[in-house]
Amino acid sequence: MVETEVKPDGYTYSFLLNACVKSGMFREGEQVHGRVFANGYCSNILVQTNLVNFYAVGEGVNRVENARRVFDDMHERNVVSWNSLLKGYVKCDDIDRERRVFDEMPERNVVSWTTMVAGLDQVALVSALSACVVLGDLELGRWIHCCGVINEAYEVFKKMPKRKTVSWTTIINGFAKLGRGEEALHVLWTMLSSRMSEESPDEINFIGALCACSHGGLVQDGRHIFKFMTQTLGIKPSIEHYGCMVDLLSHTNYTVVSITTRLETL
Repeated sequence: MVETEVKPDGYTYSFLLNACVKSGMFREGEQVHGRVFANGYCSNILVQTNLVNFYAVGEGVNRVENARRVFDDMHERNVVSWNSLLKGYVKCDDIDRERRVFDEMPERNVVSWTTMVAGLDQVALVSALSACVVLGDLELGRWIHCCGVINEAYEVFKKMPKRKTVSWTTIINGFAKLGRGEEALHVLWTMLSSRMSEESPDEINFIGALCACSHGGLVQDGRHIFKFMTQTLGIKPSIEHYGCMVDLLSHTNYTVVSITTRLETL
């Protein structure tokens, strides 16, 4: 292509850089960067984004610094370039800069959160959960809870001097999503009887508990919880509560009509 009159453009260089990353051809990728510079494409956002990713995922101590230099030269940054730089710091275990980049991101997506959490080991995850409790960083805390460390999360939760409704909800939902219904219900009943909860359970807590019953096939427990919620606490059931109950009762031999009848009698 170089020998013809057809000139490479930003798309060409982006495809080449991406190919170099996938093939592990980092020396060749640096040569492509040289061509980018020589042909005046250093300000092309697509090329710059791929250059950040190229240097961030490569081997070598200075590669993430090269990624940072390209990133700093960008006049316009997107979530992809931010994620690539974040990935670079995760790769070289630079947790301080990793968190700094994460905090500076104007927007975050699933890749951002997953990359951030993937950079932490089990000990660091528990420490991060503790920090989330102290700082009230509920958004990060929820994502960490989803990383399969619910046991560690529960240990941190139990050490909290005061627990807000959102904390209880996070733990209940965490157990529910893992199919550990009995443990989710244990947390709910603990919340109801505990003086360590600053707030009363709300409709969100009961959605998590009913989902736990549904996932675990705990039909009688689910019926009891629904009745307790509506009759004892006076919480008006929403469509989500009814949805959980329909799903729960569908695990039995009830027909659609009998399920409706059952719900009306609860």
